[in-house]
Amino acid sequence: DRIHSLDDFLALLRGVKPGRDGEYRALCPGHDDHEPSLSVKEADGKILLQCFAGCGLVDILKPLKLEVKDLFLNDHNPKVKSQKRLVATFSYEIEKGEEAFQIRRYDLGNGKKTFEAWHRTGDRKVDGMLIQGRYLRGMGKYKKNPVLFHLPEIKEWVKTGKTIYLPEGEAKAELIIKNGGAATTSPFGAGHGKWRPQYSDMLAGAKVVILPDNDYDFIVYEKELGDLGITVESVSEPGDASTPAGYISRRMMQIISAWYSKNLAIEVKKGLQKKVENGGWPKQAPFGYVNKRDKNSSWIEVDPKNGPFVTEAFREFATGNWTLRSWADHAYSLGYRSRKGNPIAPSKWSDIFHHRFYLGETWFKDGEVPIKGPTHR
Repeated sequence: DRIHSLDDFLALLRGVKPGRDGEYRALCPGHDDHEPSLSVKEADGKILLQCFAGCGLVDILKPLKLEVKDLFLNDHNPKVKSQKRLVATFSYEIEKGEEAFQIRRYDLGNGKKTFEAWHRTGDRKVDGMLIQGRYLRGMGKYKKNPVLFHLPEIKEWVKTGKTIYLPEGEAKAELIIKNGGAATTSPFGAGHGKWRPQYSDMLAGAKVVILPDNDYDFIVYEKELGDLGITVESVSEPGDASTPAGYISRRMMQIISAWYSKNLAIEVKKGLQKKVENGGWPKQAPFGYVNKRDKNSSWIEVDPKNGPFVTEAFREFATGNWTLRSWADHAYSLGYRSRKGNPIAPSKWSDIFHHRFYLGETWFKDGEVPIKGPTHR
């Protein structure tokens, strides 16, 4: 019962280093390892292990007093399967038959739903045959440049002058297509910062009819598409934008929305500035401190467990007898972990040693002007 998450397993290993796509490297407990040769990652509720020095699964687990069954996380928490159930998978393609990533819809069992992006990696050809890799969470290489749903079809719809509907969600788009229409949507819907510039480029020259879930979604879509000269209509918004009265109504909605977003950002920044000036910290307290709050205010205090060790770390590192790696290993051997239970990496210790917060200074950068709060312990 010791292993309930990937973090629990990583806490049993030495020399853990994060890699790419959710992978970790660590010193293999199955042999006298001096360079991290154990690959660790989680997929579909299982912890996957591979020792590049050739250790078998039993050899890796035996020193940790674990069995193969301990790697199946869902078996330790039966509620996980019953609460989260995959109900739909929507494939986003670059070209017909060439998948970029998937959006998966899950039913959480409490009347709520959630969406996740997954991508396939590790495809390779062997003797001319395509060997498919496995799916990992995230969009992979398309994280910064995702595409619209049914992108290959969009190109044909634009060429033929077909009206393209833009609903909220893949299920609604699929329903429209099933009934002979043309439809697309963006991953994770509309909203501030979700509509990417390349989406507008993909719809260049199209006539788009927006089917928004709310007024705000419509404003986001209309502004982004309208700026590129794409013809935009809505079946839910009153007023014809081609008439003076309709145009004024739409513009007022856009102005109010823009003002609200900007004003909200200003008020949030003011609140953070005030917190710093009063000795608070607008984010999670650095390692060695803890966040404190009551009904009227919030502040930070020295962590009674980790605070003294941070003081010792500065004192010891100043002697010149330690490297970042040797100190990270020393801290791990004494049982010090991050808030998530992971080893504190050498790079994290470097951040700690260079952080002015540990000099007793609190700073908040408002634009180009840093604001200094009161000193602290």
